[in-house]
Formats: sequence, structure tokens, C-alpha cells
Amino acid sequence: MPVVPPKRLARTPSGSVIRPAPSLEGSFQEPPPTQRQLALVAQRAEGRDPLQSLALPLSEETWRALARQYSMDLAWKPQVELLVELGCTLRDLRKLLQRPDSAQPNQAPRFFTSMGDSLRLKLGFFTEEVGMSREQVRRMLVKYPRIMEYSVLHVLWPHLQFFLDAGVPKNDMPKVVVRAPMVMQMSIANTLEPRIYYLTDRVGISEELIGKVIARLPQILSYSEDAMHERVEFLLENGLSQADIARAVASHPQLLHYRTESMQRRLAWLRQIGLTPEQVCRVVSQHPQLVCRDIERQLQPKFAYLCKELGGSADSIASFPNYLSLSLAQRIIPRHRYLETVRGRAITKFPLNHLKCSNAIFAEKVAGTNLMHFEAFRLQMAMGGSLGVR
Repeated sequence: MPVVPPKRLARTPSGSVIRPAPSLEGSFQEPPPTQRQLALVAQRAEGRDPLQSLALPLSEETWRALARQYSMDLAWKPQVELLVELGCTLRDLRKLLQRPDSAQPNQAPRFFTSMGDSLRLKLGFFTEEVGMSREQVRRMLVKYPRIMEYSVLHVLWPHLQFFLDAGVPKNDMPKVVVRAPMVMQMSIANTLEPRIYYLTDRVGISEELIGKVIARLPQILSYSEDAMHERVEFLLENGLSQADIARAVASHPQLLHYRTESMQRRLAWLRQIGLTPEQVCRVVSQHPQLVCRDIERQLQPKFAYLCKELGGSADSIASFPNYLSLSLAQRIIPRHRYLETVRGRAITKFPLNHLKCSNAIFAEKVAGTNLMHFEAFRLQMAMGGSLGVR
């Protein structure tokens, strides 16, 4: 048998062997993209959401392409069609596929393993009984998909009746479920009833107002009684009466969630600028949002402008605490400077009630001009133009 000489391998100038590229013959090659996959790519490039552009019912080709692209089981077609019907986006679909409720990485998301008929029954409950729009159902589902696991008869319906009996207006129930869907599965006897009782009996919110408080911030029912009690005791120790606390919580329920250390710093600042203890309590009860404002970036600059430019003082805050919630750049400074421009002189004593009305009323009734003229001035200020004063 003749001896075959070894094949000489090509080498680089440094002497390294240049290995021949491996042959692809017989190996797996990705099939060419289907028309549907190409369409999905084109839609993404145009800024359109591919999921929202799908036509129902999904064709078999479309469904298989979508399932392959997002690693979905082919048996999930009814659930995905429901998502398309609700107007879900690809971003929504990805969130649902991330299995936020599953502790086992290999377990399929529960939403996709639910029966399609059961999902539609629950969808009907939320749209017809709760009064939610499809958009609200979509937002609820993406935020808290496990809500679709609960029985309409044994869980969802009793909770709806409970909230209506507690005084939540029927028109506000969609907002409650969208903002805090978890309340629809909390134990009525062990969680919801004790917390509502605490709000009415210990905080002092009347039974006529409790439903509106829940509608304003349904997440308040996720605060434990101990956590709420800590805030109530803190406010009492700082001089607020029971009536002050009830008024503050009714208008701003988030007050029972703020950290006491953070509230303490804001109360100390109010005392530091010259408010008496009685004024501090009145300001907090009338405008509790102040205890969450940033001192260095919001409260202090507004108070400094009040004293140096508007001729105000701590008593001005006591009379009009909402001043500290107004935008310095968007409302306070533009109105002050505009009035100086129109009147042709510096205004060292600026009435704060000029800040309470709408832009149209301010321009017409206070400045004696019109809204278009005032908006043009505000735009000039925002662009760094000349203010025409000082």
C-alpha cells in the first residue's frame, strides 16, 4: 500500500497553525425565518408592538412562530389569545413568562396552565361585576397574575361584597383592584376586618369616610396594625390630637406608612423655621404631604424664596401650608416675576392667594392680561430668556 504523505498545514508568520474551518455538512442549521417572524421583526423596527397587531383567532402558523420565539408550550394558545384580546404587549407577555409567582424555576407560570374557560369566567367577573375596563384588567393581570387563580365563588365575589359593605363606592372598585389586587385575596376575618377596625376605632376615621380612604389608597390594608400604631403614637407624642390624625390620614393615608425618623426631621424643620408647636400640628393635619417632602431640594428653597422675595414668613406657611407643595420653577417664580413685569416695579409683598388660582384666572384677574401672554412669558423663562425685571 502506497504511503500517503502527511498534509502540510498552513501557518501564520509567527508559526501558529491555521486550522481549517470545520465542515457544516450534516450539522444542525437554523431554518430560514418564516414570513411571520420577518413581519414581527419589521413591526418592532417600526415601533409597533407585534402582539397588539395580531389578528384573532391566531392562525396555526402565527401561533407556532410566536411560541417558538418565546419558548412557550403549544398548549398555551387559548391563554395567549386572551392576552391579545386584552391588548397585552410583548413586554406584558415577557413579564408573565418570568414566573414571578413560582418558587420552582422549572415550573410553568400558573397563568398559562389555567384552563381557558376558567380564565374567561374570571375575566367576566372583573369586567361585569367589578366594572373594570379591559385595559384595567390587563394592568391588574400583569401586576398580579396569581389573582386569576382565585375562585370567583369562594374568594373574589365575597371580597367584592366586603369592600362594598365597608363603604367603598362601586365606581371606585376598579381603581382599588388595579392599584392593590392583593387585597382581593387577603383574609377577611383575620386581616381586612381587624385593619379597618383599627382605622375607624384607633385612628378615628369615621365609618362614612373609611370607604373613601380605602379607595384613595387601597394599599393601606397591607399595613399591619403594629406598623400603623407606631405612626399614630409618634404623631400623638408630637402634639397632634386624635382629630388631627384622623383628618390627616383621611386626606393622605400614606401618612401611616412613612418612617417615623423621616417625619421627625420634617417636624423639626417646621419648628426650626419658626412655627409654634400648635402651628406645626395644624400644618401637618391640614397638609400631611409635607412630612415626605425633601428638605434640602424642596422645602428649604421654597421657604427661602418666600422670605427673601415674596415678603413672607413662617406665619405665611401656617396660613397657607400648601405653598410648600407648589412648584418653585413652574408656578411660584413665574407668577411673581410676571406680575413684576406687568406692573413695572418690584413686588416685595406678594399675596400668596395669587398662587392658588389657575393660570388663566391669574393672568386675566390678577395680572390683567391673558393666558397666552402669560404662557409666552413662562416659556421665555424656561428657555433662559430675559425676564424683563430687575
